[in-house]
Amino acid sequence: MQIFHVGADIDMDRRMKISDIRDDISQLIEQQQLPQDYWQLVESYIEPLSRQIAREHQKLNKTMVVAINGGQGSGKSTFSLFLKLLLQSSQQCSVVAVSQDDFYLGKSQRQQIAKDIHPLLATRGVPGTHDVALALQTLKDLIEGKAVPLPQFDKALDDGVPVNQWPLQQEPVDIILLEGWCVGALPQSFEQLKQPINELEKNEDSLSLWRGYVNQCLAENYQQWFGLIDYLVMLKVPDMASVYQWRSLQEKKLQQNYCSDQPNDIMDQQHLMRFIQHFERLTLHQLHTLPERADVVFYLNQQHGIDSASGLVNGLVNGLVDE
Repeated sequence: MQIFHVGADIDMDRRMKISDIRDDISQLIEQQQLPQDYWQLVESYIEPLSRQIAREHQKLNKTMVVAINGGQGSGKSTFSLFLKLLLQSSQQCSVVAVSQDDFYLGKSQRQQIAKDIHPLLATRGVPGTHDVALALQTLKDLIEGKAVPLPQFDKALDDGVPVNQWPLQQEPVDIILLEGWCVGALPQSFEQLKQPINELEKNEDSLSLWRGYVNQCLAENYQQWFGLIDYLVMLKVPDMASVYQWRSLQEKKLQQNYCSDQPNDIMDQQHLMRFIQHFERLTLHQLHTLPERADVVFYLNQQHGIDSASGLVNGLVNGLVDE
């Protein structure tokens, strides 16, 4: 069992607030198959973050977009679930959570741009493989308080869920949580694109056409998308080795939760290694550029723990995260 080491006392008022929703927290912990001591992370990190975001929302006095950035397997999805719970239950904010992943282009659409532009674009993930127009319209409609169908993507099938199965967000919300591996990212310079950084780029993108297109997309319509962000939180992974290890665990969970007699695109270790190389350039770029731009940064260690945080008031303690 994972043990959470709490290095700071939580004041009584905060403990009382957590106690009021302890059953909800415990239920979510059980649903996510997390150790029961995960509630200590909630007290130490997510609760103070929820208070900071609630204060920022009061200042803005409008629907607020909060982005949760983190490399693959960093824990951003689970982190967002608990942040949503705290914002709703302790801070009395109405919240909707959306994932950058749910705006991926469908398989047939990616195959078409792979044919038209570069074969590597058949693989979901990098800028250029999302439906940014849909993402922009969805967020703008949510900000304006309209009823909005929320897109869904099935990673096991590597394709979008049919539109008639999308859940409908009917009520206006105070806060939109947008989690994703490259939300808030900035493009690289032309010089940075020249040198391949892994075998995928060296062997399959020798002319820099793929990474050039990805960077162009990031510099253009993705900045419109990210321009809607009001508050940026980063879960900073320690290195790419950790990303591979944690993402591998995610794939195993996906395999366990999916019916084995149905066709799927769940990856084995060899395919996963190649898949992650698609993300390596921009992941490393974000590790160098995003911390200085984020409002709050959690510094993860190789044991999937948090060594420290910047920008978080009364939350600098040790803990663990899990996806």
